[in-house]
Amino acid sequence: MARIITPERQELRTEAIRLRQTGWSQSEISKALAVPQQTLSKWLIAGKIEPNNTHSLSIMSNHSNIIVTHNNHHSITLFPCKYEEVGDGIASASVDLILTDPPYQASSNNLKRTLQKTDLRRDYGKWDRVPARQYARNVNAWANLMAQHLKEGGALYCFMDMRQSSLWCDALERAGLTYQNFIIWHRANPAPQMRQTKWCHAFDSILYFTKGSPKTFRWLGLNNMHNVIKGPICQGAERTAHPTQKPRWLLKRLLIISSCSGDTILDPFAGSGATAFAGHNFDHRKYILVEPDPQYAGLIRGRAKEEFDWDVTIHE
Repeated sequence: MARIITPERQELRTEAIRLRQTGWSQSEISKALAVPQQTLSKWLIAGKIEPNNTHSLSIMSNHSNIIVTHNNHHSITLFPCKYEEVGDGIASASVDLILTDPPYQASSNNLKRTLQKTDLRRDYGKWDRVPARQYARNVNAWANLMAQHLKEGGALYCFMDMRQSSLWCDALERAGLTYQNFIIWHRANPAPQMRQTKWCHAFDSILYFTKGSPKTFRWLGLNNMHNVIKGPICQGAERTAHPTQKPRWLLKRLLIISSCSGDTILDPFAGSGATAFAGHNFDHRKYILVEPDPQYAGLIRGRAKEEFDWDVTIHE
């Protein structure tokens, strides 16, 4: 007779097999998932993952007669408005993890060039073109909302430009959140400097804060927990028209470390919806996305349906 295991246990089994397939050692997986080596050995020998047509996963064992159906039950709610306009739509202390890439004034209209060249204009969208004083007021408001929405023990990962990091750190600490780490994403394939007049822009900063002590933090082994993470920018079919899209592999890593099955994840500056799509093969997570731009709100709905056959609930 088949022996059914709990959803939590089956999530661990699935993650263990995935990590092994991507080159992790058995020792690293055992430490990361807090699973005894003996149990892990049985999982890795007996289990295999087979995708089916409904974006679910099955783990089947020929030796221990365990049959587990591992279905993805995604829930995505989209607020087509600014974060400060969500009101009571997001309940206080209802979010386990905030994973987001907010505006940080990276746009510029006056990148000077020499030798009679036309000045360059770098435009990441109207949300990124705000006077400095208004931007500082926005950051304070956003930080207070983040602190309000996070549960005790919840985590926040916030992509950031170095020039704005102190402003954000001050605002988040005033809001009652606790600084934990400053993480660097080293882009393995940054945009080249064709004229070779300055350094390539090859990194982004990520602020890591929590509300009190973190309730979820999955240690992935010493070599995988450096606060410098190296990897490529978005490429191929994953890439959309959004100018500041972050790669799924990186977002997925942060989701693995700081969220669990059943958690609610909020991205208050959702853009192309990459945060929710990065967790496409995780079970039982609820995603709340906030995106006021109709172009990108439509992009989220379209990609969810076309790539994953998911419906997105619009919060009016």
